[in-house]
Amino acid sequence: MRVGTDCKSALSSVGYIRAIWVKDGTMTYYDLWPDQPVGQTELQTGVKADYNGKVIKSLNDLKFTDVSKSGERGKVSQNGEGRSADGIVKLTTTSGQDAIAKAKAAGEIAGNKDYNGCYNNCSTFAQRVINSVFNINASQPIRPSGMLRALYNDANTVAPNNLYNAALKVKGATSIKGPSSVTAKPYLEYFGKRNRTP
Repeated sequence: MRVGTDCKSALSSVGYIRAIWVKDGTMTYYDLWPDQPVGQTELQTGVKADYNGKVIKSLNDLKFTDVSKSGERGKVSQNGEGRSADGIVKLTTTSGQDAIAKAKAAGEIAGNKDYNGCYNNCSTFAQRVINSVFNINASQPIRPSGMLRALYNDANTVAPNNLYNAALKVKGATSIKGPSSVTAKPYLEYFGKRNRTP
């Protein structure tokens, strides 16, 4: 979410503290997981959330390692996705926009809203943080059919590939890993799958 800046405090000559933004090459990574595994029938059920945030020290770490590992024993996020990200989009921001996005993420984490595979998943969380600075809409409809109608209501959600495509449309956005667009699969194809690929 944060594009390589860090805030350092300095005392000015008249005794006021001011913030000086210094590029340090780090990024702050945030994610949202269910605390425990979510069953196939729990797409629209709120369960205990596991929000995470950490500083990623280099672009190579972001591109080539699994930054989603929390290491927290017994949680779904303990081992992360088991692979590096399929795609990464860089959004060009100012230090002020970084601060707004970071404050939004911190507020979401402090609110500790339940994870919900449809209404509050990793992609809906990321879209809300992005929308604190930009305006994107990566939602897709969920229209269950057949026997799934007994389990799920019609809804809209944000899925990873839709989010990737929408983020790439932000003015000044660039893909630093991944293609220029990806196929946005129906969300019910993602839900409950382990180690998906686009």
